[in-house]
Amino acid sequence: MDGGQQLTREDVREILDIVDRSHFGEVRIELGDLQVYVRKAGEQSTAAPDDGGSPTVPAAPQPPATPPDDAQPAQPDVSSGHHLVTAPMVGTFYRSPAPGEPPFVEVGDQVGADDVVCLIEVMKLFNSITPEVAGTVVDILVPDGATVEYGQPIVAVAPAERT
Repeated sequence: MDGGQQLTREDVREILDIVDRSHFGEVRIELGDLQVYVRKAGEQSTAAPDDGGSPTVPAAPQPPATPPDDAQPAQPDVSSGHHLVTAPMVGTFYRSPAPGEPPFVEVGDQVGADDVVCLIEVMKLFNSITPEVAGTVVDILVPDGATVEYGQPIVAVAPAERT
């Protein structure tokens, strides 16, 4: 790999864990010359045929599906004009910059378009997430430490009135 970086056994475990917790059936990761292809057990491949040059890492078997709970999380009301900040990637949602520190934002806080409202961690890289609109935080839709999916709403912001 470029820059002397190596994919460790822990990195592979974390990739498998993220794929296991995601709704994706398969993932292909390319880092320089390294290619990793992961497909969940029982999933049909939608990928183009492989040239045989890249190793395949099987994902851990999936546990049996559990019946849905009656307590589904409430979907935010976008008709109220709230801006939904969505996860730009699959990863782990963190409200604070570090364990034991106060959260970036609380419900009721005023935020600027470029203020950090949370972090999403992917393979030990922490990505700062901003609301892209100024306003008031009206809801935090994900518990701290939860896995988020790409496009999942994570924070709701009532946009500030333009004057």
